[in-house]
Amino acid sequence: YSVGQHKFVPFDENSHKCNNCGETEEHSMTNNSCTVCEYSPVMVAAIGEAKYPTIQAAVNAAQSGDTIVIIDNIALSSTSVIPNSDGYGTLVNVAGKAVTIDLNGKRIDVSHDTDEMLMAVFASDTGGTLTLKDSVGSAIVNVVSNENDVYSVATSYNDSSVLYIESGSYYVDAVGHYSMIYSGENNNTVISGGHFSLGNAGTRPEGDVYYPWIFNAYGDGYHYITVTGGTYNAYPMHHHGEVRVPDGYCVGGP
Repeated sequence: YSVGQHKFVPFDENSHKCNNCGETEEHSMTNNSCTVCEYSPVMVAAIGEAKYPTIQAAVNAAQSGDTIVIIDNIALSSTSVIPNSDGYGTLVNVAGKAVTIDLNGKRIDVSHDTDEMLMAVFASDTGGTLTLKDSVGSAIVNVVSNENDVYSVATSYNDSSVLYIESGSYYVDAVGHYSMIYSGENNNTVISGGHFSLGNAGTRPEGDVYYPWIFNAYGDGYHYITVTGGTYNAYPMHHHGEVRVPDGYCVGGP
C-alpha cells in the first residue's frame, strides 16, 4: 500500500473527492469507503475495537491513558509530516495527552525522502507522554535517511513532555545531528528496554569526542535521559547533556 501517512485517507477533506477514483457523489462515510469504486484504506492501528488508517489518526482520537495497537506493517515517508509545536516535522506526534503505542510485533519502515529536517519519527510534545513498547517481542522500526537530515528516531521535545521506551528494536542508518534519541529542554526520557542501532555512531569529531551518539539530552531547564535497560550497537554514554545510568547498572552492548 502507499507510503506517506496521508495517502491512506480515502477522501479529501476539502473537496470530498475520493482519493482513488475522484468521484464526489454517493460516498459512504459510515464505513470509510467509496461506494463508487469500493476503495477503502488499510487500517494499521487500533484502540480497542476502533481501527484507524494511520498512527496519527489513532493518536488524534485517543483519550489520555489509551493504548494504540499497531495491527499491520507500515511504510512511512517523510513527504507527509505532522508539524510539532515549533513547526518541525514528525511522523507521529503526541501532545497534551498520555498515549501508549504497542508496536505489537509489527514492522515500521521509514524512508526520509526530502532535504527538510525530520525532527523525529515518534515525538512527545507540549505536555504529552508517549510510551513505546512491543508486547510481542519482534517489532522493528527501521529508518533510512537517504542521506537526508534525520534529527532523531524518538524525542521528548517541548514543555514537560515525557518519552518512555520499554521495548522494540530501533534502527537508523544515519542521523544528521547528535543522536537517535533526544530529550530537549524541560523534558524527560526513560529507556528501560529495547535494542538501538545507529549506523553512523561516533563518526564525526567535535573537540575530543565523536558524535552522533545513541542519546542526547540538551537544552535549557532540565533535560534528562535515564537508562535502566536496553542493548546498543555502540557505547551509548558518549552523550551531549544529562544521560543518567543508575549506580551498579551495566549498559548493554554488543
